[in-house]
Amino acid sequence: MVEVRVWTKQDDDADARFSTSLARLTPLQETDPVTKQPVSTAVSHPKVTRDLYRELQEKAGNTSDRKRLHQLADFLGQMFTLDPDKRITVSNALAHPFLKKQQS
Repeated sequence: MVEVRVWTKQDDDADARFSTSLARLTPLQETDPVTKQPVSTAVSHPKVTRDLYRELQEKAGNTSDRKRLHQLADFLGQMFTLDPDKRITVSNALAHPFLKKQQS
């Protein structure tokens, strides 16, 4: 069972603090020992190796709604994306069909 709750002012404040702390994070930077200049190291993002839908289906069994499981798997997949430019935004997450059905 998935629990969904209403977004509150406290969540907005926590989200703002989290976003601020994320903004302070920088890519892995080291100092070149010879030139003493900062060097950014590219971190490759691994490929998706897990099928969230299949894992959810195994846990839920045959009693669950397949469409809702697909929506949940899609929602989680977008949230777990490592590349921040490709990750789902808060506004898009709140508009995702999985959450929209919960709100109605």
